[in-house]
Amino acid sequence: VLDISMKEGNMRELHGEGAIGIVASKITLEGPIKQDTASFIISARRTYLDVLAQPFIKSQLSSEGTKGSVGYFFHDLNAKLNWKPGRRDRLYLSAYTGYDKFYARIRDADNSSRDYRRTEASLGWGNLTSALRWNHIVNDQLFMNTHLTYSKYQFNVGQEDERRYDDQGQPRTDTYSLRYLSNIRDFSLKTDFDYVPSPDHYIRFGGQYTLHSFRPGALTAKDNYGSLDSQLKSGTRTLASEASLYAEDDYRLTDRLKVNGGLRLNGFLVESTFYPSLEPRLAARYLLTEDWALKAAYARTTQYIHLLTNSGIGLPTDLWVPATAQIKPQRAQQWSVGAARTLRFKEEEYELSFESYYKPMRNLVEYREGASFLGTTDSEWENKVTSGNGWAYGGEFFLQKKTGRTTGWIGYTLAWSKRRFPDLNQGRIFPYKYDRRHDVSVVAIHKFSPTLTLSGTWVYGTGNATTLSQGRFTLGQYQDFDDYGERNSYRMAAYHRFDLDLSKTKKKKWGEIVNSFSIYNVYSRRNPYYLYFDPGYTFTYNGVTTVEKPVYRQISLFPIIPSFSKAFKF
Repeated sequence: VLDISMKEGNMRELHGEGAIGIVASKITLEGPIKQDTASFIISARRTYLDVLAQPFIKSQLSSEGTKGSVGYFFHDLNAKLNWKPGRRDRLYLSAYTGYDKFYARIRDADNSSRDYRRTEASLGWGNLTSALRWNHIVNDQLFMNTHLTYSKYQFNVGQEDERRYDDQGQPRTDTYSLRYLSNIRDFSLKTDFDYVPSPDHYIRFGGQYTLHSFRPGALTAKDNYGSLDSQLKSGTRTLASEASLYAEDDYRLTDRLKVNGGLRLNGFLVESTFYPSLEPRLAARYLLTEDWALKAAYARTTQYIHLLTNSGIGLPTDLWVPATAQIKPQRAQQWSVGAARTLRFKEEEYELSFESYYKPMRNLVEYREGASFLGTTDSEWENKVTSGNGWAYGGEFFLQKKTGRTTGWIGYTLAWSKRRFPDLNQGRIFPYKYDRRHDVSVVAIHKFSPTLTLSGTWVYGTGNATTLSQGRFTLGQYQDFDDYGERNSYRMAAYHRFDLDLSKTKKKKWGEIVNSFSIYNVYSRRNPYYLYFDPGYTFTYNGVTTVEKPVYRQISLFPIIPSFSKAFKF
């Protein structure tokens, strides 16, 4: 479990830090509103990758006989107020908003050609959260945190296609456009207690209630030749209530053995269907020596919100949908064992660890054959999915050098993620979309001096599994049908890149300045973001027949990107 929390803001002095760069800029300010009583902190970020990468992307498109632009950007804003009304109490008010967007606008280079194609696609997703938290010290051994939160996640996709061609000697133009929206809203009240009865026990317990509001889909789609003109708008939402109680104890049995045991009781009510669950968890760590440790863990989990992903080509889309009377919640168990050792050579220290895991899962959901998230409204998405089981297992290796002028780490994961659905792939086992066999990360950081640092990062990951059409046939004048083979039997190209960063720090009376020069994707690897199908064409003009075969094309985002940034801190 990874616990991430925002800084609380300095109650005594005004501080700030930020960076202005070619790729992105960011700024953070914090300080007192009333000294030792109230404070604030606010931060914001914005990338310019969509602007900076355009010359490289246009060059790539030109080599393929097309023009246009492909880009990605994100921005976010964090703010928090901290008030200390008394010695035992604190109040926090925080808010976050963020948005990511990908877009692709691609067209044939020759706009005057009798066969001309243009496609535009966009994919956006964003989060909005706000929270009010009350922290209360009951006594020296008992602490309480109460949270009242609101959150919203929204996903949208748009696409527009145009094609001009000869139809039996007559010029014809076909257009198609769609816009799709989906969102989730949560209202939650949670109270957590931390109880420390003795140095050997750390007990946590509490409860939570969440009201979920799901809107799985709303679609607007139309074309210019009369076969499609629809506005499928989701006027109603699916409401669900989720409540939970939990307790856990970090218990040091001996100087060598530490155990964490916990139990969580959940309940999920959607419409008139109720799903209870009991989730035990147990983890133990045993010190063989001062430098050697063994660990093992078991957990049973239930997930009431399903993730639907498209297994074929096209924009990578994730759709979150709730468990219903027809769709059961996902249930899983996980076992893990591992070992860790601290190594010391002269004055340098290393950390070595290995962990293996096995996770069987039940009641997973996938789209049925030929179905997709497009056209999915709140009243029909259940008919487009089917349920099955899955397994995830593998091992993780990690080696870190923690001291010395040169530090860094090497991480490697060997993993499998498989699925079996009675209604998919003829009931045979197939790899999950995010079945990533190999995942490697190598990081090295060298300090030439206290003010000059060079760092390098290399990452590698097996490509996503996807389903491609093995053939296409036409029925009637405009109806095309694809013949698919084994599900997720095709692997996209592997993802890998190498990044470099050189930073120089200058101390000032008021703080410090850090000048950084970095290169993203040093060898300009064209990593795949998604594939799309170009159907090709056949037309005859002045007795000459031109044929272009159908082909799958790859969309890549970021080539080599050198950048410079100036950061400050006071």
